[in-house]
Amino acid sequence: MLYQIKWTYGMGNAKKSNDDNQFSNPRNTASGSLRQLDPEVTARRPLKYFAYSLIGGTEKTQLEVLNKLKELGFCVNEYKFLANNTDEMLEFYNQIYSNRYNLGYDIDGIVYKVNDLKSHDKLGNTNKAPRGSIAHKFPAEYGKTIIEEISIQVGRTGILTPIAQLVPINIGGVLITRATLHNKDEIKRKDIREGDLVVVERAGDVIPKITSVDKSARPKNTPKFVFPDICPECSSIVDSWGAIVRCSGGDICPAQQIGKVKHFVSQLGMTGFGDKQVEFLCDLGLIDNINDIFTLEEKLKRFNLHELNGWGEKSISNLLDSINSRRTITLEKFIASLGIRLVGPHVAKLLAKHYQSYENWYSVMSTLPYNRKVSGQLMSIIGIGEETIASLKEFFSDVDNIVMVSDLASQLTIQSVSANTNDSPLSGKVIVFTGTLLTMERNEAQEMAESLGMKVSSSVSKKNTDFVVVGKNPGSKYQKALELGIKILTEEEFLKLT
Repeated sequence: MLYQIKWTYGMGNAKKSNDDNQFSNPRNTASGSLRQLDPEVTARRPLKYFAYSLIGGTEKTQLEVLNKLKELGFCVNEYKFLANNTDEMLEFYNQIYSNRYNLGYDIDGIVYKVNDLKSHDKLGNTNKAPRGSIAHKFPAEYGKTIIEEISIQVGRTGILTPIAQLVPINIGGVLITRATLHNKDEIKRKDIREGDLVVVERAGDVIPKITSVDKSARPKNTPKFVFPDICPECSSIVDSWGAIVRCSGGDICPAQQIGKVKHFVSQLGMTGFGDKQVEFLCDLGLIDNINDIFTLEEKLKRFNLHELNGWGEKSISNLLDSINSRRTITLEKFIASLGIRLVGPHVAKLLAKHYQSYENWYSVMSTLPYNRKVSGQLMSIIGIGEETIASLKEFFSDVDNIVMVSDLASQLTIQSVSANTNDSPLSGKVIVFTGTLLTMERNEAQEMAESLGMKVSSSVSKKNTDFVVVGKNPGSKYQKALELGIKILTEEEFLKLT
């Protein structure tokens, strides 16, 4: 029988491994270790895991799954308990909370799971998580330290965010050196000043935040922090809307440009192209804006990037392959990747569904700033309000943005939304993908299915699965589909359906 195993991983003996404060926290360290290009670096780090899920087995409860995993030789967390009521659940929570520092690894809470696996299927999933599980976090850890300086960070939409640079403090085994102060109103409300002694918490044991100020320790005549009236990155005038302060520089602000490039890369999921790589290539002048991403290969023919530290031939090749693999994208992904304020994946999906094609969307958006009828049309789309329309109008009022969008589109193949999805015979059908697809990435195939009105699932079941698309080296989902008699499609057959 074939099985699919899911696990969670972390740093074994994390505090000992972090004596020199090389790592920020166990979660990021483990994730970064697995993404290392050099497998020897990964091998040197004491990664450990706990398996918690098994797909393809005959087990009927979560407890049976854990016992089976242990029987198969996988590492399973010994701290588990089958509770019959909420009192027993809370009793177990308090027991683990009291002994968390004796575990040998860092945790920030426990997870409650419905034991009956059939109930898991009935409960289904939200966009982010299964409804059959819920996390119960521990209270945040805290400590006191001093604010050395308050600096200003400029994001992709021009918003100025104050950041507290702290005298380093170790909280729960992690060295904290900075914390966000959110906005100018937050500074005013808590009366935060440079040189203050403050209480710092690690919310969720990861994100540091300042919760209060010890004003009794404040030296006399300590000046209040004055929020800048010009952008620290480009010296443009800043505009204030209540708590929000934004740079008016737009494309002349390097911080905004780099932020947009980072956002675009992350939205398209370009592997091997993280924030550090973006900053490095921007500093070299190889990338100034989003359009430069797709002309990078041509530029590198005249630039010896492989001579610089950290850039071997293989890493450059992988980067360019990742970029070129994203030259075909869906309309909603294209809209979301532009970094328009208030236009995230959800709004992008609404716009794509309404306008169907890039040509329709662009022809309308480019006239939005001076065509009142367009604003009325947008208001008729459920889920899009006045603030979003104002943001779209602001974006397309900038000629540079219009040119950027047009030039970017000329370098890409932007897939239209299939019309009449509600009338499609595939509308409402549930589809599962397994194995490696040869002509497209898995996420692209999923987006294509959704554009036809289909529902994409991550698990196979007799009642809730209509099709299973099988690529190269399929997993246990293929085996389960065979056992249940579910319709199986090759990649070619799936493409013919679409």
